[in-house]
Amino acid sequence: MSIYELIGLCVLVGLMFYNFRLSLAVKKLKQKIGQATLMNLMNSQNQQLMAVVHEKKRWGILSEILIFASFMIAIFGGNLSVLLYFLILYTITTIYINHLTEKTFKNISKLD
Repeated sequence: MSIYELIGLCVLVGLMFYNFRLSLAVKKLKQKIGQATLMNLMNSQNQQLMAVVHEKKRWGILSEILIFASFMIAIFGGNLSVLLYFLILYTITTIYINHLTEKTFKNISKLD
């Protein structure tokens, strides 16, 4: 394992830890808001909420493509540095999706 691969692995582990903490924060916000409030907001035609949902879908598709590429690289025995690159990109996209969700839930909780 080269020094660059070791650095990439450390970056990936750090990003995964941050993403895990962010996911827990989003989960707590979702529990705080409640399922009924979320369903009422989804039924409303709030333009800002619809824009966020659309953006989350686009980033979700990108994250699925990146994780699929990572699986293919891992299965077919690609270079470890390329695999780390795609996994880091996937983790960054999931962090962005979690940030969008957190921002939306914070705005919803301010309205209540």
